[in-house]
Amino acid sequence: MSQIKDKDVNDAAPLMDYSYFFMIAESAMKDMHEAMIHRQYDKALEYITLAQIELRMTYNAIQHEKEQSNG
Repeated sequence: MSQIKDKDVNDAAPLMDYSYFFMIAESAMKDMHEAMIHRQYDKALEYITLAQIELRMTYNAIQHEKEQSNG
């Protein structure tokens, strides 16, 4: 039998939600840096815009979890 209870699995779910957005943002920032090295400014701007969007999604996921914990 599994030692993981349903509650334990559900408690981990919000962490997965925010970390996904964060990983996408992190990758976009790496790509932005690479584009800047090659002086591909338009691509760099696209990547940093994607990073900003994903970081906002990360913020929202954390804020949502905070509200759920307090409510």
